[in-house]
Amino acid sequence: MSDTRTEEKWGPGIPNYTDDDVMDRQQLLDFAMDLVMEKEIRPGGYEVTMENRVPGKISYIFKKDGRHTLLLVKPFLYDGEMIGLSTLEKKNLDRVAGLYKGRACYIRVGIRPKDPERAEAGLLLKDDEWEIISSGIQEVRFKKSAEWIEHALDEIEALAPEEETPEDPDVVCSCRKEQDEKIRFSLPEKPVGDPTSDFNKWKNELNTPTFQEMLLMCISKKGMTNVAFYKAAYMDRKLFSAIKNDRYYRPKKDTAVACCFGLELSLPDAEELLNMAGFSLSLAIPWDRTVYYCLEKEIYDLDVVNELLYEEGQRCIGIID
Repeated sequence: MSDTRTEEKWGPGIPNYTDDDVMDRQQLLDFAMDLVMEKEIRPGGYEVTMENRVPGKISYIFKKDGRHTLLLVKPFLYDGEMIGLSTLEKKNLDRVAGLYKGRACYIRVGIRPKDPERAEAGLLLKDDEWEIISSGIQEVRFKKSAEWIEHALDEIEALAPEEETPEDPDVVCSCRKEQDEKIRFSLPEKPVGDPTSDFNKWKNELNTPTFQEMLLMCISKKGMTNVAFYKAAYMDRKLFSAIKNDRYYRPKKDTAVACCFGLELSLPDAEELLNMAGFSLSLAIPWDRTVYYCLEKEIYDLDVVNELLYEEGQRCIGIID
């Protein structure tokens, strides 16, 4: 699928513009949905039974030969790589499609300014000349089977420490809330980082490294491009730039954890990087426990990590710092 808008030429480079000249999230969705209707739905001979122009929600329900298809239109600023669909979006689509006994599908529509400077700056101006990159309509697929997920969840649950509670039932009732607030369990004793690990060698090259410095060191030493890293860590370019440009950047815990997965760190090295950001993992906390399990098992694909988090009823990792 390709298309170009040329109603107004902005000229080369970054022009003078106001906030009203920049496409917002709703306008981006409207443009993408109109494009999908013109290029995919009408030519396919589908009968549209529902249209919804709310960002992040099911965009179209259509049917052909008596079978329903639920379609999520996912527009985004294209920077060289197609973005994926979040686990939460996939699960919601799959759940609603089941009610219709139909297919859960999505289409990704990437938009990039044809002007190189505006493309590099990620600047989407209304009525600019754009390059459109589309994945086409794709059916939702999950990376792990239900049986694999169930087995992994059992192993994660087995990591939970046993709580020590008073034997007197009356005492249990009176102090349960206080216990819930105060009890914290540490991880099993183990060395914090292998002294011969690459992570520790790299850290020794820095003088009292900050989280930001250690992160950039790891990206460089692993031979990763910045784009490859922040895509693997489910991080957008704006957030990565904020980290890159601030030596003393303090990430949120989700961001720091996502960096560990993006770098494919071992569990001890991940814990050390988290400590640099002021965080640690606790087996008493279900979210932490799932993260710990995935790092220990070297499960670095965040789609799979998020499938486990979703099934545990925990928040998925999708970075907004």
